[in-house]
Amino acid sequence: MDQRTRGRLIDALAARLVEQIGPIDGRAAASMRMTALIARLNTLHYDAHWEAGASGPRVILGRCPYASVIQKHPELCQMDARAFRIWLGEQ
Repeated sequence: MDQRTRGRLIDALAARLVEQIGPIDGRAAASMRMTALIARLNTLHYDAHWEAGASGPRVILGRCPYASVIQKHPELCQMDARAFRIWLGEQ
């Protein structure tokens, strides 16, 4: 599969994940969007939290729900990162 096709597939999977979990209010303050993102992630068993940093907020994932297959499918991390950007309004 070429990079362009892989990128479109990752985007489609991320959009579907966001659709299933629901949107975050893009008008809310950044800290509220981060808190909502963490709540969504934790419904998926990520054991996540966030912290402020000099270069911006950082999401820390305590558990990867894909741990058993991530070695063969690292694109799942890219899918998550894309979903995070969508949820936070950074599309």
